[in-house]
Amino acid sequence: YTAGFQKSLASFAAAGAPVVDIRDTPIPIYGGIDSMPECLALHADDHAACSGPRSVWLPADPSIAAARQLADRGVSVADLTDAFCDAKTCWGAIGGVLVYSDGHHLTRTYSRTLAPFLDRILVRRLAGD
Repeated sequence: YTAGFQKSLASFAAAGAPVVDIRDTPIPIYGGIDSMPECLALHADDHAACSGPRSVWLPADPSIAAARQLADRGVSVADLTDAFCDAKTCWGAIGGVLVYSDGHHLTRTYSRTLAPFLDRILVRRLAGD
């Protein structure tokens, strides 16, 4: 997959377009959590029970590997992983906000909290910084 992503990203960059590859979010279903709302309801007094190892929830991403290989051609990466995880653990609720509506889709509320961070990254990268 990485080679296919690399070819596509390189063609965008060759056309002179700024290219920013947005890393996928951590995925709780990989840690066995099919429904984050259900998990949090079952563990209302221990939200840590609905967390998981960063190494499990955040698998290798071939598009990001390809983008990093093309950094010298102006392809960059927007990675918001730290908004979901600390160095070792990813969380299902952050600051009292439910992060996932199921085992891998973000809630509207949490998505909106991320918008300013993504906006800053995109504006900076698309401006050539």
